[in-house]
Amino acid sequence: SGHCYIFAGLYDTEELLVAAREAELVICNMLAMKKNNAIMNRYYMKTLEYIWMFKRKGDRAKIINFPSTKDVIDVSIVRKKDKIHPTQKPAKVLEEIIRNSSKEGELVFDPFAGSGSTCLEAKKLGRNYIGFEIDPVMAEKANNWINNQIGVAHNV
Repeated sequence: SGHCYIFAGLYDTEELLVAAREAELVICNMLAMKKNNAIMNRYYMKTLEYIWMFKRKGDRAKIINFPSTKDVIDVSIVRKKDKIHPTQKPAKVLEEIIRNSSKEGELVFDPFAGSGSTCLEAKKLGRNYIGFEIDPVMAEKANNWINNQIGVAHNV
């Protein structure tokens, strides 16, 4: 048992909730990543990205490690020149959810590893990780980035 976090924009929410229900996932909470350097839009500046927190239906609710954590996380988005992947998430957000939902030595799983940033933060926090990335070019970039950051060979 554990938590499942899914990042989703406003327009993906309905489809996400239907898929979650079909997969027998139950909502624990909805977090928001507040982007301090938001991008202009034709309606309003997009300052929030939602992070849905789920658990498996029937599983006992696992309390997060730091219950005083707020459900809005203030961050600066990863600058384009620093991105390895177009949807790369800020380290601060990943660190917070990994720290809250796992303990040292436990496993963090990212089925859409992209840049490998979740795997990198898991490693920095003493967690084991498994990351899958369908794009072999992106997987190689992620592996190189992680290895350069921590100085030890690891693979996504």
